[in-house]
Amino acid sequence: MQQKSIKFNEEIDFTPSPSGGISVIPYYQNKVTDDQETKNYTNKLFDERVYTEGEEKINLDPDRLNNFRKRLAGRRPTNGQIFTQTYTSYVNIDSNQRNRLPINNYDQILYNLPPFPLIFTNGSSMVTVNLENHPFQKNDRVILDNVTSKNVMLRDVIMVKKNSSFVRIKHENHGLSLFGLYDPSDISAFESVEYVDYLPESYTNHEDIPDTTTQYYILRTNIEIDLTIQLSGVKGSNVTKTKIGNIPVNILNDKQTVYLLFTKSSATEFTPDKNSYLIRIPIKSNINYQDNNDCHNNVLIKYYNLFGVPLNYINRGTPINECRKFQYFTVLNVTDNTFQVDVGYNAIYDITDPTYSFYDYSDAMCQDIDVQLLINNFIGGGSQAYTRRIEYIITGYPNPNQYQITLDKSYKNIIQARIISSSFPNSQRMINNQTADVINNRLYWRNLEEGDYIYHLEVTPGNYTYEQLAKEIEYQFNNTLRHVYIDSDIAIQNTSCSDIVKQKKIKYIDQQPSIGCANSLVKHNKRIVRTNLRQNSRALYDRDGYYRYHIVKVDINTDTDIVEFSAFRQIRLQDTLDTRILVIPDYFINFTAAENFQINFGITGTQIVPQIINPFSPKCGEVMYIYFTPNTHIRIDFDYVYANYNLYQYVGFVGSSTSTSQGDNTFQVALETDRALLFNFYRTKSVYPNVISTQELRSLNTTALLQNFTFDFINAIVTMADNDLHVGDLIITDQFIYPSTPTELFVYEIITIIDFDSFIVKKYPHGTKYKFIYDGIIINFSPDGASPYYWLDQILATDPILPVAPNANHNTLSFIEITPTDENKTIMRVHQPNHMLNVDDEITISGSESINNVPTDIINTEHVITQIIDDDNYEVEIQTAFPVVSLSTLNTVIIKYPDIFQMFFNYPDTLGNKLSFNKVDQPNAITPYLHTIKNTTPYKIDYDYASLGDDYIQRLRKLDMTGPNYFYITSPELGIYHNTQPVVNVFAKVRWENDLSFDDQCCNKDNVIIDSFVPTISVFDNPISVLYELNLAFCHPDGRLVEFNGIDHSFTIEIIEVFNQPDETDINVRINSEMIVRRTE
Repeated sequence: MQQKSIKFNEEIDFTPSPSGGISVIPYYQNKVTDDQETKNYTNKLFDERVYTEGEEKINLDPDRLNNFRKRLAGRRPTNGQIFTQTYTSYVNIDSNQRNRLPINNYDQILYNLPPFPLIFTNGSSMVTVNLENHPFQKNDRVILDNVTSKNVMLRDVIMVKKNSSFVRIKHENHGLSLFGLYDPSDISAFESVEYVDYLPESYTNHEDIPDTTTQYYILRTNIEIDLTIQLSGVKGSNVTKTKIGNIPVNILNDKQTVYLLFTKSSATEFTPDKNSYLIRIPIKSNINYQDNNDCHNNVLIKYYNLFGVPLNYINRGTPINECRKFQYFTVLNVTDNTFQVDVGYNAIYDITDPTYSFYDYSDAMCQDIDVQLLINNFIGGGSQAYTRRIEYIITGYPNPNQYQITLDKSYKNIIQARIISSSFPNSQRMINNQTADVINNRLYWRNLEEGDYIYHLEVTPGNYTYEQLAKEIEYQFNNTLRHVYIDSDIAIQNTSCSDIVKQKKIKYIDQQPSIGCANSLVKHNKRIVRTNLRQNSRALYDRDGYYRYHIVKVDINTDTDIVEFSAFRQIRLQDTLDTRILVIPDYFINFTAAENFQINFGITGTQIVPQIINPFSPKCGEVMYIYFTPNTHIRIDFDYVYANYNLYQYVGFVGSSTSTSQGDNTFQVALETDRALLFNFYRTKSVYPNVISTQELRSLNTTALLQNFTFDFINAIVTMADNDLHVGDLIITDQFIYPSTPTELFVYEIITIIDFDSFIVKKYPHGTKYKFIYDGIIINFSPDGASPYYWLDQILATDPILPVAPNANHNTLSFIEITPTDENKTIMRVHQPNHMLNVDDEITISGSESINNVPTDIINTEHVITQIIDDDNYEVEIQTAFPVVSLSTLNTVIIKYPDIFQMFFNYPDTLGNKLSFNKVDQPNAITPYLHTIKNTTPYKIDYDYASLGDDYIQRLRKLDMTGPNYFYITSPELGIYHNTQPVVNVFAKVRWENDLSFDDQCCNKDNVIIDSFVPTISVFDNPISVLYELNLAFCHPDGRLVEFNGIDHSFTIEIIEVFNQPDETDINVRINSEMIVRRTE
């Protein structure tokens, strides 16, 4: 601000008009004398303690002043002394009374322009104005006003097809053009539109009539070009004349953006249609309609542009409004009869078409113009335009954070000024997006699986509690479309490239190219996209079931000051006839077998199996496992979907069966999920009586397969890279080669883990320790290495089990009954293709039906992954619950699972500081890729040393949503504060009451801060000679203007003037005299 209102010892009397709500409160005056009471009163003007601690008010009314004078007159001889008098005024400053808008003050002469005085040039914003003998000179400030385009009355021009989003206006020689704004041979610049061709001579209102004769196109960037018209007078085709089909006429009788139509004149050339254009409607028409067939319409079309230049760029002046976008022109060139100005918008007309004209003979024009002249030249503006020259401009102050106030009078010889009361709105937004204030409402991130695309979101500016802020951030995350769906959704919505955010340059620690604007997306590796398209998107999930938007959970803990961002993805999956998404295995199963596995059913026993058999003996510490697949139990038709492909361990007999029971016996097995079993052997796969020779390569409860290994038979060491096996895991194989038994199948147990790649195994003799019923065969029941396995079933499914008596020795080992129980179902297997998840990851399941008699509330909740089965399957634990009845249906479930991302705080406009992230706006403030990112997470490249290089601990900053706790009032006329850089001319300091939810003596319920100024006294060593205006600004400590968000304020300034008065006279010498300022003692 200019310091133009401080003048010292000028012999001028200022009498300005007051502004800004200035009012003067009654004042008092006194003499500075040796009278003790008077001295005490006067000294209080200079005693800061009065303002900080307070004293009793002084009752100094006129009667008391007269008593002072009488006492002094009686005590003191007249000696011709001149006494210093003070004069106190209270000036009210109210920002509501400031001049808000600029005002042009014009010369008295208004110059009417001749009809159609403006001359345009294609591709240029320079406009020549015709005015004979004008007085203007170069650099004069002038305005043009009342410039008009053309108004056209047309009859029966409206047409719309069923299923169309456009209404076609048949307007011959409409004069609108996009010439020079596109390459007519660039196919990518155009997009096709459907249902806009003319209707046939014969049609019905509701038949579907696609375009078949001509394919029409519009320019993709048409929406960005201001070709605005207004329709009026359109009437509907229904009885009430309010609708054309489902289109309300109020939609049509409004301002419209014109879409020019193009057709292909050749395979690669596009030609504009000069006789019709489109307007877009927000709904698709449900009928075919054409004026003159269904009803008649007289439509008035008003143009809001002149040769493509919007009229509000041409008409200028104050006040600025919809019709006037700018305040004035500066005259650039003059001749005797013309002057030239820059309208700031290029004119558009077709210079290649000799028949082109903006005007047409049918257009309504004034009588004072030769129509042919108008058509053949590029002139316009109507017949009522005028111009004026601006003498001076009164500055407007639209915001209450910086303005000028003219005082009610001129104050002279000012020795002291201070604020004595104030009322300021606590209207600052802690999170903002105002360039003039602060931009701190953004977050930037990148997903691990999506390349170099950097997303950003913007939090709605405002004041939040931390809970509200967390919800707002989550909402903005969840409305951000993933970039792989952007192109398809933009095409669907016919949006422009403005959905890709333009960005300032940013910093990268890897020194890759900076980001410029949206058009750089193709050129640079880094891309910044903002894709809030949810409102118009067709679906939340893609064809593979993946959720198309981001999911991020935000937690702000005010007790610990820790902020967490956790990213998730979501997929919707449905069961098929072959694959179930969720399987809850039966935990306990009761098997009823035709023969007891604990008796000798071999060649030396009941002779069911023609081999020597070592029966299963749990008493001797032996363990038996059962694993089966569909269709392997030939005597049982039911498919046990919740038992298939699971591993079970023998528990014990059920009922009356014992280890010596013969014939039918029932025993129970329990689900085994901890011990891993690896199979690799050659077998004759037998589902009796079919025989298939195959290699059995399978693993249970582990993803490791027994392949690509080496075996040291001397030390029994197996080397297999990254096997992730454990002590106690079992291996059933004939691939560990011993010289003495090179092809025999043995059972091995891991007894020692050497490292990640190696382990030591123990080999068990044939027929001992571990026995298996595996996929239709029994393994390791024989001590004969030549017969390591045999069929489980010895008869056909249709053959009878003999003898019939259930307690007699039977002719097969077959299972004749399998009965799962509802007890202890504690795990659930999830089929999620290509899940890329890990043990301890947390998933959330929703939407599932009851499965295997387990209730939905046990299934539809959060789960922790306890085991990775393979790339497509994993396992979680579930709670036990009372069983319910489950229906056998195809289940559809939604799985929410962890996503990996990184966040960027190397931008200056992020929320990082508000969320207590450190090193914000520094190049290295980029996190590693994680599922959960905290404000305590070290950056990918981090350091812990101070500016001088010494080590230090980066402490977590306290969460703070308050912002600066004070601001300055600056005035070059009254500034007295020191040490306030970068703010200068500080007159006062005002404290914020930042907690908007807290109400105390400084902040009322309306968030108005009362008298929160810091008490100070401004005493001027050199009195201010004259003060008639104040230039005020309200600044944060960093120099930014305080954003009051349009809310006004007020405060009161106490001004003390001093003047000389000869003793025992009533003469006041207030100016033009030597000042004698003394402090009484």
